[in-house]
Amino acid sequence: MLESSGAERFVIDCAGVKRADSAGLAVLLDWLAWARRKSRPLSFENLPQSLVAIAKISEVDGLLTATA
Repeated sequence: MLESSGAERFVIDCAGVKRADSAGLAVLLDWLAWARRKSRPLSFENLPQSLVAIAKISEVDGLLTATA
């Protein structure tokens, strides 16, 4: 789910995601790149453990926990 407040802050809640793979990680990283290009804050909540594990192995887990 993508939510936007009046301040154009985007929060992506991944609570409904049960499984994720490297393609899912690529999508989230693409969204982060978009947000940075547009100077819009973006954060993720409730990331599934499978996605966090892939991000750690890929050494990009810090990108997912930082606000863009």
